[in-house]
Amino acid sequence: MTQLVERDQAIENITASMTASLSGATPKQRGSLLLGGPGTGKNQAFHEAGKKAAAALGLVFKTPESDDPANISKNDLVFSHVTLAPAFLGEIGMRTTTQAFRDAAQKVATGLGIAHTTPSFSAADEDDTPAKVHAALSRLGFDCAKAGAVIVLVDGLADQEPAVINAVISAIEQPSLNRAQVYVGATGGLDATVGAALQSHFTVSQLEWSLPRTPSIIRIRSTSAAPQAGGVDLAGAPGKPKASL
Repeated sequence: MTQLVERDQAIENITASMTASLSGATPKQRGSLLLGGPGTGKNQAFHEAGKKAAAALGLVFKTPESDDPANISKNDLVFSHVTLAPAFLGEIGMRTTTQAFRDAAQKVATGLGIAHTTPSFSAADEDDTPAKVHAALSRLGFDCAKAGAVIVLVDGLADQEPAVINAVISAIEQPSLNRAQVYVGATGGLDATVGAALQSHFTVSQLEWSLPRTPSIIRIRSTSAAPQAGGVDLAGAPGKPKASL
């Protein structure tokens, strides 16, 4: 079941889920899947929630891209963002998806200051994307041993073809990622199909469209109208009648 939430509430919910799961005080929680249109702040919501969870757990929030690998320790929470290619890109998109996982795995390994080995595939396996995705994502879990906790955000997961989604789900179930100190989040568009596999592994919520506050109104008066308090005459000073032409 998909819950409709405002952005601030979504951040609070995800923070609570991350904190409960990564603390080890409760059984491992399901991950969070956040749906929403372009520009609604899905990825940023996870980023902010990760920072809040790190603070609640007494850990330092770090990312593989911006922090010194030598300084990653059990006192840190590492946030890794994996972006999947849109499913509509077809074969090219699927290969890009696999590369995104490989690149992310390398970043996490570098951030943790440990060795990373990219799974090798023969030419015959070039189109076996689910197996590649599974191997690359599973590697992320093995590369998390040095940090106190790790959050992996799989951006665009719900927008993928079923084969890719199932490969990611299969990897999440592996011991390397199915651990108390690893939390998996995911995003998708408003038209994403959330099947049973996603619902069984993620708590699903959808961002409400937040309407902007009512902007200040600029009133355009006719020459015969009396000045309105606070009005702005586009052809003259505020509150003064427009000059006759």
